[in-house]
Amino acid sequence: MKAIHHLKSVQPLFRSVLFLLAFLLCSSIASADVLNVKSLTHDPLDLTGAVNSKADFSGNACALLKIVLPKEAANVIFEGNTIDIQNDGVEVYVYLTQGSKYLTIKSAGFEPLQIYFPDYGISALEGKQTYKVEIAKMKTLSQVKRSANGTALAYSIIPGLGLIQKGRTGEGVGYLISDVALIGGGIGLNVYGNQQKKKMNDINSTIDQYRKAKNNYDSAKTGSYICYGAAIGVYVLNLVRSYVASPKPNAPLKWSIAAESLPSSIGSRNNLAFNVSLCYTF
Repeated sequence: MKAIHHLKSVQPLFRSVLFLLAFLLCSSIASADVLNVKSLTHDPLDLTGAVNSKADFSGNACALLKIVLPKEAANVIFEGNTIDIQNDGVEVYVYLTQGSKYLTIKSAGFEPLQIYFPDYGISALEGKQTYKVEIAKMKTLSQVKRSANGTALAYSIIPGLGLIQKGRTGEGVGYLISDVALIGGGIGLNVYGNQQKKKMNDINSTIDQYRKAKNNYDSAKTGSYICYGAAIGVYVLNLVRSYVASPKPNAPLKWSIAAESLPSSIGSRNNLAFNVSLCYTF
């Protein structure tokens, strides 16, 4: 009866471990992507901006941005001094007023991307000139960290393996050996306890032999519970460490596989003559 009661008391702890594992995995997966400027260049040999020129409200020729967006971008909104937007199926043609210094791109499921042209060596857009922009989907460094940590956590279903994947071999092996030793010790004590129980039930045993077997049985059962409880504690600690520990150099799981993508400053908007927004749905 004591053994059954003890096992019932351990069940909520197992459920807590499973809940922690599921929570950390979900938190590592649920992260949004961001848009990043892969390249932005002035192409003086592309005459599209001059041949297919557009005029702003003052009659001045606009600059043309040929923008390539990732396929995941949808319901894209371009904010700035935009005059017209066209789509040839591959590129999006965005006409901006001459002298524009920024453009903001918004898309469902992505953080707004603010492009400040002086950051790319273009002080201001020139009329009838063509500029080529390639936008890529990427993850921020913090998102990459969560993804790597989640992967390490998944590996750590086998104790220590996630830490080994992060280059922390000694620590990972320590958790693995500790858990195996504690579980093995618990199983060994259970086997020994069952042997003592058989002696207790042996009709040929004397009262002294029964008492001795009973003491051994109680000690073995208590020791097995301690071993199993410690194994669970080590396992939980292994999960936490696998998630929060930093990878070491040359580890299979790294954080520095993508740069942090941060929106650029958009400068002083008050210097712009006007600000309108156009939306194009793909």
